[in-house]
Amino acid sequence: MQSISLRPGDVVELKAGDVLPGDSRVLTARDCFVNQALLTGEPFPVEKQAKDLAAPSGEPSGAANFLFMGTSVISGVVRAVVCRTGRATELGGLAGDSQRAGQPMHFSKAFGSSAS
Repeated sequence: MQSISLRPGDVVELKAGDVLPGDSRVLTARDCFVNQALLTGEPFPVEKQAKDLAAPSGEPSGAANFLFMGTSVISGVVRAVVCRTGRATELGGLAGDSQRAGQPMHFSKAFGSSAS
């Protein structure tokens, strides 16, 4: 699937081995586990379900009904509606943060070195 042609509102069906082409809301899921270590650092796959959350999480690790660009489906099948693509995604935001000139990256801040 070419993510370059996807737009918000498109519906995708993904299975084990597929990489998420954009940030998406889960419509249906069957035994769906996703590796989102790219965003969260969590080493274990996370189960995704089509359900409403009591309160929005604000963090990728707490979004049981949301999939993120660049993460991968480990098992199961999921149907989802694309909500954000490219730079508007969580991954796109991280990439933009790391490319801002003159500002230290998160890694540099943690270890007290400069990014230049």
